[in-house]
This record gives sequence, structure tokens and C-alpha cells, in this order.
Amino acid sequence: MIVFSTDLDDKSKGDIEKCRSVLYEIFDDKGFVTDKVKMIEDDHLGYIEKLYKQGIIYLWTSLESFIKDLIFSLIKYDDNFLSNVELSKINIPMAEYFSYDDDDKILFLTELIIEKTNSARKRGINRFEGYLKPFNLDGPLDRNHKMNLFQLQQIRNCIVHNNSIVDKKFYDNCKQLGFNIGDEITIKQEDHRKYEISVLAYIMEVFFRLNRNLGAPKRYLGEVKNRLDSLFQNDNEDI
Repeated sequence: MIVFSTDLDDKSKGDIEKCRSVLYEIFDDKGFVTDKVKMIEDDHLGYIEKLYKQGIIYLWTSLESFIKDLIFSLIKYDDNFLSNVELSKINIPMAEYFSYDDDDKILFLTELIIEKTNSARKRGINRFEGYLKPFNLDGPLDRNHKMNLFQLQQIRNCIVHNNSIVDKKFYDNCKQLGFNIGDEITIKQEDHRKYEISVLAYIMEVFFRLNRNLGAPKRYLGEVKNRLDSLFQNDNEDI
């Protein structure tokens, strides 16, 4: 029987129990499993820190995937979007385009839009807003969520490209986070939760803009807006 350290919260205990159950199904030697779980318990802060860093990467990737899937769906729904002045400037390799079937053609166009519009190097949500502008889906966002998403992008880049070590570029961009050059970025539960809520808030904001543009009933738009406002007002609300 594993005895949990007193400073593990209930969620961490639950996560470890799930890991142990899965490992028991894989290995017959329960002593081996117990030793590994105990090792995780003894270094649980380091273990959970790694999970939060992976979570940061996932959160930013989920935003990228959401925008890409949305653009794909918009083009499939109405290819008249491609007549937009900015999109019409994109050169399409016709031989490659016609080599794909219908859905792959749309995916090919989606990836071209993401690659060729002047937004790939923009920071934070400005990158995504640039992709959405030709579809009339750009717009304002709560200042705190906008800052959180900027930080999310910068932290993600530092984790992926600099092994979590703060360099001058990160320091200059995110002085408010309190890290110094040469520090290793640390992610706490409350940090991850903050960025998670901001990702959801942005997705819901874009969802609201889309439904508004499609002529959704005012009552439905009001419900979406109220839910969105609750995320702006209370970052600790359960979602």
C-alpha cells in the first residue's frame, strides 16, 4: 500500500492512482510498479512541473489546430471567401492543387493561407487574428486574456526552443513574469489554469463572432456572450 506524502493535493493523488492502475495492467511485478510510483511521489513536484510544461505546449498547439480547422471549415462552407482581396493575392501552385481530392484541396488551401499571409511571425493572438481577418472574424479581446495568450506563446517557445532557459528575448518580452536571464522557467498549477482559461476564452470569443456573422438568434448570442463575460470576470470559475 502506497502512503502519499501529506503535501500532495487530491488531484495529484488521483493522477498517481491512475498511473498506478495503468502500470499494474502492463506489468505483473507489482513491486516494480510500487517502486516507480514511490519515485514519482518523492519527486512529485518535478514530475508535475514537467506535466505542466507539456500542458503549455499542448494549449498553444490546440489554438493553432482550432484556427486551422476553422479556416478549413469556412472554405468548405463557402469558397467565396477565397475572393477576399488579401487571399486572392496568394499564388496557388495549380498542378499540385489539382492533384488532390476535394477535402485535400481545401486542406492545401488552408495551409497556404496560414503560410502565405503576413501573420506567421506575429506574436500572441495577433497571429491568429491575421488569419481570421480575411474571413471577417477578427476583433477585440479582453486585455488580460490577450496578455495571457502572449505569455503562453512566449513560454511555449522558450520550452520548445531553449530547453526552458530564459534568454534575453524572453526576458525582454515577459519581464512581468519575474524571471531573469539564465533562469529555468517554472510552471505552477495556477499558471497553467490561467493560460487554460484564456485559451478557452479566445476560442469562445471566435465562436461568438462566427455565430454573430452567420446570423444566430440574439437570445443564443446572449447566452454565449454571458458565458464569455463570466470567463473575463472570474478566472477561477470552473469550466
